[in-house]
Amino acid sequence: MLKAAGLVTLKGDWTAFSTPADIDEAKSKVKVTPLKAEQVATTLKDPTIAAGVINNDYVADAGLDPKDAIYQDDAESEEARPYINVWVARKDDVNNETYKKIVKIFQEKDVLDALQEKSGGTAVFANKFSAEELQSYLADIEKDAKAQ
Repeated sequence: MLKAAGLVTLKGDWTAFSTPADIDEAKSKVKVTPLKAEQVATTLKDPTIAAGVINNDYVADAGLDPKDAIYQDDAESEEARPYINVWVARKDDVNNETYKKIVKIFQEKDVLDALQEKSGGTAVFANKFSAEELQSYLADIEKDAKAQ
């Protein structure tokens, strides 16, 4: 997200496995201090901390308003692909009726509305991607993982 916002420059190409060690500090506009995701919101109370990248899972719990964000990542960007949550099953279970019921329940409006409320209105549903597209994204991520 920091790369997409133009705040950091990487020494090489971005992958799902890029770390702060991959940042070219001399060409970047901010200093990055890695923290566990659940710690970022509380560190914003520290006057020496200018900003933080907060996962939408923690926004509401921290009492923050997503409308106050100074930048929001693009859920359809290449960088967001490793973070798409999907329902999957083994090939042998592709027609498992229980799994199909769970997916159907998850897709009901009241469940999606509750998820949206829990995320402070920041959840983005990736239901427009085909199974083939998602499998292609996964193949790219696996290739990057093997290269690490």
